Amino acid sequence: MRKHLLFVLSVLVLSTFFFAGCQKTDTEALGADERQSLAGQADSAKTEYSVIEPEALISLEEAQQLLGEEIAETSKQDNDVVGQKICFFDAAGDDINGFLQISITQDAFMANEDTPSAEAMYQGTKEMFGEEAVAVADLGDDAFLATGGYYILYSGYFLSIYSGNTDNAEVVERLGKAGELAVKNLEALLQ
Repeated sequence: MRKHLLFVLSVLVLSTFFFAGCQKTDTEALGADERQSLAGQADSAKTEYSVIEPEALISLEEAQQLLGEEIAETSKQDNDVVGQKICFFDAAGDDINGFLQISITQDAFMANEDTPSAEAMYQGTKEMFGEEAVAVADLGDDAFLATGGYYILYSGYFLSIYSGNTDNAEVVERLGKAGELAVKNLEALLQ
């Protein structure tokens, strides 16, 4: 149930730009040492980027560390119309906040060159939340906390991270750690 609610929230945020269906595929999470093989050339042309998988930003092992427990299920969904890839980690326990979802929206994965850029989608999402968007300092190029989780812009990539009720201090702390990790791993991929 948690996985479906988070996916709906992710799609709703991006559907302010487009309406599209999503294709669900299973995937094995990548370890930290496999991230280097996913690095793309940081170039201004959409077609010259390599597509980055969300598991390269937060691996299965890292999700387990962030959640403090084993992961029972990992699922992945892709939406190339808006250039979004989502990975959901569901912890084995019964805690309603026992999950972590990372999504990356990227120009290189967009099916249509006329789609607004990932950066434009980030800015639109930030505007949509308005005063509810609370700035997060020192995270990526720009970041905020709002309903659902953290929203981060870094080097033209739009990341969103969800992990439960953002009124819960433990969840917000987890989101902060996950955000720092995801930006650090993305930065390493882009070098």
